[in-house]
Amino acid sequence: MNRRGFVKLLGTAAVGTILTRNLLACGRKNPIQVTIVGADFKRGHSVRQVQKPSYFNQTIQVKNIIVGGGISGLSTAYHLHEMGEKDFLLLEMNSEIGGNSSALKTPYSWAPRGAHYLSLPNEDNFPMIAFMQKHKLITGVEDGKYVYNERQLCHAPNERLLYRGQFQEGLVPEYGLSESSMTEIEQFFSWMRSLKIAIDSNDKQQFNVPVSSGAFEMHVENLDKLTFSAFLAENKITNEELLWFLDYCCRDDFGAGMDKVSAWAGVHYFAARKANPYNADSTSVLTWTEGNFHLSKLLAESVKDKIVKDEVVHEMIETDENVEVHSYNPIKKSWTKYIAEKAVAACPSYVSKHILKSENWPSAFFDGFTHFPWFIGIVTVKKLPDTKNGVSLAWDNVKYGTKGLGYVSNRHQELSKMEGPLVLSVYLTLDEMDAAEGRKHLFAMDETEMLKRIVDELKGIHPDIEEEILSVDIQRWGHGMITPVPGTLKKQLSYKELTAKANRVFLAHTDYAGYSIFEEGFDAGFKAANNLKSVSHERLKI
Repeated sequence: MNRRGFVKLLGTAAVGTILTRNLLACGRKNPIQVTIVGADFKRGHSVRQVQKPSYFNQTIQVKNIIVGGGISGLSTAYHLHEMGEKDFLLLEMNSEIGGNSSALKTPYSWAPRGAHYLSLPNEDNFPMIAFMQKHKLITGVEDGKYVYNERQLCHAPNERLLYRGQFQEGLVPEYGLSESSMTEIEQFFSWMRSLKIAIDSNDKQQFNVPVSSGAFEMHVENLDKLTFSAFLAENKITNEELLWFLDYCCRDDFGAGMDKVSAWAGVHYFAARKANPYNADSTSVLTWTEGNFHLSKLLAESVKDKIVKDEVVHEMIETDENVEVHSYNPIKKSWTKYIAEKAVAACPSYVSKHILKSENWPSAFFDGFTHFPWFIGIVTVKKLPDTKNGVSLAWDNVKYGTKGLGYVSNRHQELSKMEGPLVLSVYLTLDEMDAAEGRKHLFAMDETEMLKRIVDELKGIHPDIEEEILSVDIQRWGHGMITPVPGTLKKQLSYKELTAKANRVFLAHTDYAGYSIFEEGFDAGFKAANNLKSVSHERLKI
């Protein structure tokens, strides 16, 4: 019953401090140092109004070009290198790679700016397995099962829930439940377990990760048409504790509650994971102090000389002969024209919509993708107030009954004796209003309001924590991960059709899977690299 939620916050990579202030929180004697971190969002917004340079400072010819240095772009570059391809470049808008899988260095430890762990992959995800074996995330095989690196498996306790004044292990409420409540909860999970092994008439798994390996076409006409909350109501799921947990999972994994995400997404969350490891529970995760920035670095280490940072792409123009990419470097204040045989737009749909000029990818295709805004408080505390009511500090810590997502203890994976302050990441999603209004609200909030929401989230779990806070770094994500609202799965059918017809430009991003997790970005890059290497009649099936 442990949660398997990913917090993959897609958007622009954070690159540094924007603003630092000392703010006084409610009831606190001394001010808290608050720093707004992250990329200059003006870089991203600049592509909305495509600039036409009067001249280019240089022209560079390259066989393949990749636009976007998040997981999908890095995976494309990684797999091109693995295939022996040397003639390619990756352009990243910011000064750091990783997108949502970037990290912040605090005085006491690293901390993820967004994505912070990796679930164990399904055993038929062979490209992912090969990557993990190469980089020692998988260290062997015993009794036909994969052995995972013990140092990188999340250390126990990995999750705890503050429920009825007591910390319990795991995030599904357990203590003091009525017999009928326990029965309904067990029936739901039993139902999800049965869907894990469900197949279609062609013996294809109905739910799988990556999404493209499942039989998702059959769900477009039913589960993709209604919300998860409507689906649960239709199936008479009424238990209060279970409904809270399911809503929490949706907000944590998809950036919005179960009244907004599709029934397919809600079911897929529980039915698509099928790992069977030798030395861990199937719901275990791999995590690092710096979060998934660790994985970003692994993808990038063999292609460092191919990555060009601080390149803001304003246009990707596909012609019959080539692909022209026009890019502006705000540091050098110079324009570059890249001319390539083929290209990959490994950036979110809302960026590709503005920069890509291609008859094969009509602008209307990019409409309809939904991204709710987030912000994260990276909080340095001298210590946590003494809590002896149940399970000790876990990696993931949540309070029952709230709309908050709790906090992650970023130093949980340290092997040596932990000395000095703790570094906590507080995740808050703004799904109370529609996504566009939420973005406006996020950037209209001042530091005092954001600080209050972060401190209040922590105080809900530790009422006396306020005086222990030393500093707070705040990361804003105007466009969080893709939220699979009803109709998102249908978009994948369009994506498959357009990819099959694509000539010189391919798209690689988790937006087009409808599910923002590392495996989907990795898979998108794997397929894009194969398509760059293939001719049209050998197009890799997605």
